[in-house]
Amino acid sequence: ILLFVIIIGLIYKDSIFQTLLNYEIKDFKNLTIYILLVLVYFLTPLPITPIILLTGFLLKDNGFYLSYLLIFISSSILFVFSRFINEKFNFQKKIQLLSSNFKLIKYSKSNFFIFFSRYLIPYFFHNIFYGLINIKYTKFIIIVLLAEIPLTFAINSIGISLKTYSQDQTITIYSLIMDKNFYIPIIIISIIFFIGKIIKKKI
Repeated sequence: ILLFVIIIGLIYKDSIFQTLLNYEIKDFKNLTIYILLVLVYFLTPLPITPIILLTGFLLKDNGFYLSYLLIFISSSILFVFSRFINEKFNFQKKIQLLSSNFKLIKYSKSNFFIFFSRYLIPYFFHNIFYGLINIKYTKFIIIVLLAEIPLTFAINSIGISLKTYSQDQTITIYSLIMDKNFYIPIIIISIIFFIGKIIKKKI
């Protein structure tokens, strides 16, 4: 499916770009459909970064609040579903056995690790993983929401900058790069992944 979407996107990239550029989600019906589509997408293993970027592009500042809310809802659904699977098939004993051999599982319950592993483990698998191990939902979701604030805000801000750049033809690429609404999010993302890479090496 992903390969098919990429091929279609490459073939009709100009038309898609013009449609996105001129498309505005104003009425309640279109907004509801968009929210449902994004929510379903967030429940799949596909990367959510492009959708957060698109939401910022379409909804500007409101895109951050929508993406953040949907991350909360989808993370909760995946966590609860994973917890249900764990209880149904009794994975807990197997996980306890593995925890003595793998540092990732052994140290995964600390607040620090939950926070930074959000940047190391893909979104979908992060939610599933923590639903499988014995950790409280409240603890998990609070730490995850704190971890998602800087990254979601940064990606959404880049989407806003791209929208502004696309609408105003007088803006040069240099002006876009030097715009604080563009380079500050890039710096935030770079710092997050740099720290994540250091932590990953120590694990």
